[in-house]
Amino acid sequence: MLLGIACYFDYRKAKIPNWLTGTGLLLAVAVTIGKVGINSSVYMALLLLLVRTGIITVVLYPFFKIGVLGAGDVKLCAVCAAFLESGDCVPVFVRSLLVAATIGLCKLLLMGNLKERIGYLFSYAADVVLLGICKPYWTKENMHLKKDASLRMAGPLLIGVLWYMCRMGLFL
Repeated sequence: MLLGIACYFDYRKAKIPNWLTGTGLLLAVAVTIGKVGINSSVYMALLLLLVRTGIITVVLYPFFKIGVLGAGDVKLCAVCAAFLESGDCVPVFVRSLLVAATIGLCKLLLMGNLKERIGYLFSYAADVVLLGICKPYWTKENMHLKKDASLRMAGPLLIGVLWYMCRMGLFL
């Protein structure tokens, strides 16, 4: 439900509101407490929730910093991790990234600029790896492409979660 609402905002408004991710995080904490109960193990469960959300945030923050992901996407991924068990995070996010990559590839093919964008990506990666230059991905020269080239992550995240749930037999 939360991911569905996030999809609405992401695709209609191009922004995932803070109140939504904040509410999602509070719900994840409440669900965790509800599953474990108020006892000594609740602290460990909440610590694991904090670790999962922290790891996702730390891993995705550099992509936000260079302009590849929006802050709402990073926060939504962290909230999603808060709801998942530790062992489920990687399979869900790998599936979500596969969906996003497929959508992105299709979008580039439809726009007819796949070769140009792949060339820019390799040039960008070479600057980072060889020269140690980490600059924003979107520059003044290519900013006009950003709106059409942007990929919303709420949809791929929703599909990744549903795909994982179906695969694990949790969606009957």
